[in-house]
Amino acid sequence: MTDQFEFDLTPLRLKDLPTSANQLIVSANAVIEDITAKWSKGKLYNGHTPNKVQMYNTKLYGEPWMARVSYHDASVTPFEWFARGLIGAEQSTTAIGNQPEGEWVIEDKYAHTRNEMEYIAPLANWTPVEISTLSGYDKAQTTHGKEFLDQWQCVRVHYDFPGPLAVREFSEYLYIQKPMADPNTGDLTMFVISLVADLPVSEPGMVHGVYTSIERVRWIKKDNMVEWKMATVSDAKGNVPRWIQNATIANSVAGDVSSYFNWLDDKKW
Repeated sequence: MTDQFEFDLTPLRLKDLPTSANQLIVSANAVIEDITAKWSKGKLYNGHTPNKVQMYNTKLYGEPWMARVSYHDASVTPFEWFARGLIGAEQSTTAIGNQPEGEWVIEDKYAHTRNEMEYIAPLANWTPVEISTLSGYDKAQTTHGKEFLDQWQCVRVHYDFPGPLAVREFSEYLYIQKPMADPNTGDLTMFVISLVADLPVSEPGMVHGVYTSIERVRWIKKDNMVEWKMATVSDAKGNVPRWIQNATIANSVAGDVSSYFNWLDDKKW
């Protein structure tokens, strides 16, 4: 049985990351599956029609989490558009090296954050931090394996939030799971997982917030429907109470869906 990884707001060094992709994905999937089964249902955002967004909330690992769930007709918005837009993944049309034709390929490992800059309004700027330059990288290779470790990204992002939250810096580890096919159903599933990286702020006086999220996108073959679920917990720090933060951020989290679809419309893939 796989040990569950606990998703919270603890800043992590490389040695603290999950020890395998299996542990990470199994633990992340358990959180996502609980959203509609166990979490409290919150506001339904009808204003995003035809992309209605249902919000949920719960207390998890001692922190107040929120989640959004939405469903999308794959005959209108194919799963491939989610893969391309959210993680930069495309299916190869020819065999490349050891990768067969039809394999999902990500040429730009920072595509997720790079694309978010175009549709997440509060995201002001971002900077990549090469994993291999981080403290403890050599030692972590022995405990986590170089191949798994190098699948992670590290980024610093600056958000310019409305009202009292103002500008915040977040240091994040990102793990991108390319689409995986269920051998029994043919469903396709991909993940974007963000964990808090234990890094100093890049500028004196900058307030360092913390943010953890699990995003799962699944194409349900029998219904030709794309299910998009995202669970998150954050603390912008500073002097703003958490309940005010959460009230402010909930609208933004729900609004990310329509922002993404507006961005897709402009792309015209």
